Amino acid sequence: MISHKFNLIFLISILLLTSCNRKKNRLIKKINVSKIQHKFENNQKEPDITIWVHGTCLFPRLFLNHYFNSDPGLIKAEDVNPNYYLKTIADVISVADPVKFPYETFYIFGWKGGLDCKERQEASHDLFKNLLEIVRNYKNKYKVLPKINIIAHSHGGNVVLNLNKIKNEDIEFCINKLILLACPVQKETKDYLKSNFFKKVYSFYSTLDIFQVLDPQGFHKVQRRGHKKRKPLFSERKFESSDNLIQVQIKLNGRGLFHSEFLTEKFLKVLPNVLDEIDNFNDNFSEYLLNICT
Repeated sequence: MISHKFNLIFLISILLLTSCNRKKNRLIKKINVSKIQHKFENNQKEPDITIWVHGTCLFPRLFLNHYFNSDPGLIKAEDVNPNYYLKTIADVISVADPVKFPYETFYIFGWKGGLDCKERQEASHDLFKNLLEIVRNYKNKYKVLPKINIIAHSHGGNVVLNLNKIKNEDIEFCINKLILLACPVQKETKDYLKSNFFKKVYSFYSTLDIFQVLDPQGFHKVQRRGHKKRKPLFSERKFESSDNLIQVQIKLNGRGLFHSEFLTEKFLKVLPNVLDEIDNFNDNFSEYLLNICT
């Protein structure tokens, strides 16, 4: 019993140390956003494409199944089972901003959701095939390339980042906006977001979110060019700075969010407007501490 208690205390201590933010070379702007009012201006004929990618489901048969239950592959939100919470996510976001996230071109990408690197890579291959098809259909209909915006929660973000490993130089499209919600920063995928394949990346995180840094990536055996690469023991919250990256420590009414709270209607209702507010900031900051007052 004492041994178990010691191991638990040791694990929590490591997680707390891992979650501490590095304060060197940080350029942070603190913003309070309240009573956000949004005006919908639709100046384009062709709708943007939105894809939601869910994260890891560690408890598929327990209460969290409500958040992650999905059919495999890329499915239009209007065709998703109404009993799945992922359909509610699409409804909430598209209602909050029907111009940038139109419901008729809102998709849900379902994958197995296991805590496994190979599984995420397999999901990336499936997503890439789906993207090729959806881009081809879009071009046939509108005669132009689509603007693809992807919103990914947790390890769904690493599924999307792995696309950069799969793509080739001949592809026509790119990801217009990648919105990462509490994505565990991994040694194997963190450099992918620096690619011009991801035109703009928003990474939202909370210091209250322990699950974001819980994945013990240091235990995963990965080899590159015949040499083992050392990795941090646990995942991290922040990516290295990049020209296409904006990182946002998020608070809602003065309090950080837990991992599952990034999926709640309360947060998702304000997400489109928060993205607009960030885009409207006329400064050179790449990191923000954003407190949303509802």
